[in-house]
Amino acid sequence: MVFRDIQTAVRMLARRPAFTLSVIAVLATGIGANAALYSLVNHVLFKPLPYPQADRLYSVWKRSPERQAPQASFSAPEYQDYAARAKSFSHLAAFRNYAASWTGEGPPLRVMTRLVTVNYLSMFGKRPFLGRDFLLEEGVFGKGQVVILSETFWRTRMGAAKDVVGRRMILDKETHEIAGVVAELPGEPRAPDMYIPAAFSPQELATRE
Repeated sequence: MVFRDIQTAVRMLARRPAFTLSVIAVLATGIGANAALYSLVNHVLFKPLPYPQADRLYSVWKRSPERQAPQASFSAPEYQDYAARAKSFSHLAAFRNYAASWTGEGPPLRVMTRLVTVNYLSMFGKRPFLGRDFLLEEGVFGKGQVVILSETFWRTRMGAAKDVVGRRMILDKETHEIAGVVAELPGEPRAPDMYIPAAFSPQELATRE
């Protein structure tokens, strides 16, 4: 009986291909959404992030009523104000995603970089397994021409070379020195190819937009 019902359903769907595609699209969307939700719940509730005192990690946003945005990013001066005066947090770090062009190793390649304050990795209790972390002075504008590669990028694009630290790479026509390689940070939004010190420019510090 069940087999006959399945046969009948298949015949009906075959006669109406447009409807069939719609059904498949709806099913795919529903399955995808459920899988994403399960993955999030699984990581947050059942598999806590593998960091020391992971329950004390928070994402901090501001509200922007003028833009009708319940979650808005901070400007550079706002971040500095909060970092200097924060009493509820032992560490406060900031990041921004930035797509850059990597040249010098064959055809130009678009890579995803993450501009981070120099305390970003240490806040997670993570240290590069090759090389070193960012230095405090590398968070000063004009002095942060270094990168820390993600392990995935190091393996896939650098051939997992042990001598990669100290090499130079060109990002957006500017030379950067590879300072280290760090393992993936679980829970990060959009895992980047590499990290660069977020050294705020005078222009960024001049506006609170």
